[in-house]
Amino acid sequence: MSRANPFAGLRMSVVTGICVRHDAISAATLATYRCLDSASTGNVRLYAGVVEFPGVRHRVTASPTDLLTDPHFLDSDIIVYHFGVRFDLFDALVLGNGKARQYVRYHNITPRDLVPEDAWQVIDRSLAQLDHLAHAAHVWCDSETNRRHLLELGHPPERSSVLALPVDLGPVTRDPIADRQGPVRIVFIGRMVASKGVLDLVHALGRVAERSSAPFRVFLAGNRNFSDPGFEAEVREAIAAGGLEDRIHWCGAIEDAEKHALLRRSDLLVIPSYHEGFCVPVVEAFGAGCFVVGYDSSNLPAISNGLARLVPTGDVEALAGALGNAIDAFAAGRSGAREPEVDCDDGARPLSAFRVDARAWAESFDFDHYRRRFLESLGALESEAKAP
Repeated sequence: MSRANPFAGLRMSVVTGICVRHDAISAATLATYRCLDSASTGNVRLYAGVVEFPGVRHRVTASPTDLLTDPHFLDSDIIVYHFGVRFDLFDALVLGNGKARQYVRYHNITPRDLVPEDAWQVIDRSLAQLDHLAHAAHVWCDSETNRRHLLELGHPPERSSVLALPVDLGPVTRDPIADRQGPVRIVFIGRMVASKGVLDLVHALGRVAERSSAPFRVFLAGNRNFSDPGFEAEVREAIAAGGLEDRIHWCGAIEDAEKHALLRRSDLLVIPSYHEGFCVPVVEAFGAGCFVVGYDSSNLPAISNGLARLVPTGDVEALAGALGNAIDAFAAGRSGAREPEVDCDDGARPLSAFRVDARAWAESFDFDHYRRRFLESLGALESEAKAP
């Protein structure tokens, strides 16, 4: 084994349920694959039930039996699983291949009380699969929020750590015309499910529209394949009841380039979520110079680092107040009379100063930083295991 590269010559496998576009766990899985691929000189395979990335060396794998009879998997020295919802291939962690050290990237499980009743069985089966973590050498959690959940379930603290996800920020240049003209632009990025707080957002926007003359427009973006059609219908009804049809635009699923462009020409990202294990959109928004307004649930205080305006989770009136203040500030800035000031949790500051601070924070999540942290952690764990 090369002293310069402790992973040279090793065979590695990455295992997940699905690896598809517009999905956060899939993006994290690809990041792991890229890190291992660069370190092991191409000796990595991805295993999943669905893979939508033909450039990735992979095998579409239907069952644990298929996985446990695959030659590359059986000869792997390191195996990394990504887990956030139950999937059959995760059962292979219990047996392994008889030689590899096995690791898990834990992304969190949405609490049962935040999903519809018809999804409770999936949540219960996901929680049951967490027992498999007893067979993992180490578990990397996306956030301290996720790690606390494992510790509460009795997972040994010495066998878990926090490793933040990488975030693709896109170009830094904003749209200067959008910053000076037109309505205040607000973005929501997420699935159409109750736990993301979209109904709270619509109700808050209705209150803002009643109280303020400042023009604003809202863009709803997210993967509808992972959304709840019944809940989306409720959201559409609420939009109509609030007279907001002309202010709210449905984007649906958008590619990364479109998402970054949308953020660069928007003023605000709103995250009224009741549960976030990490929340990539907050980092993406900061990288694009967008201010963030949202709830203070789960990992949102940590990921926003004092640079957002967070209000008590579920308090629609407080959400309306924070949104209204931000909209008024950006609308006043359109006149050019003075620079807008944003009211961050750690103190108000001019918009230009906020954007410098926000970009610096966002850049700490870029892929190069992540790759170094991930490989350093994995290398240390492997060395510790091999020490006499």
